[in-house]
Amino acid sequence: MATTGIPTLRALVRRSAAVAEPVAVTEPHPRADRGAPLTGLDELYEQAAPAVSVGVWSCTPGSWPIENRPDTEAVVVVSGRARIEDADGQSREVGPGDVVVLPRGWSGRWEILETLQKVYVLIGP
Repeated sequence: MATTGIPTLRALVRRSAAVAEPVAVTEPHPRADRGAPLTGLDELYEQAAPAVSVGVWSCTPGSWPIENRPDTEAVVVVSGRARIEDADGQSREVGPGDVVVLPRGWSGRWEILETLQKVYVLIGP
């Protein structure tokens, strides 16, 4: 941490090899209603106001609904595969290199097909 309270570049910059390292998946997903997915998180950055969170997240196969997202999430899939379905029933399969943006208010479902790792940015209200 720099003397200004802002993290140094050493703390903020991750090389692609570090992002590709598997994040340990040890926590049950709290909203899972299909399967028993386990999740893991390596939070890289967080600030309170405005609310921003950046990290690497992993999850084993399973599925859960999302109702009226409270934040906006932007994702780059690093590895694995998932299907994302919106409230209208339209779905899209995503995999390595795909970029996904789910805006505040979005409703739908995540289904992890193969253990997924993603880099995410959450921007809160």
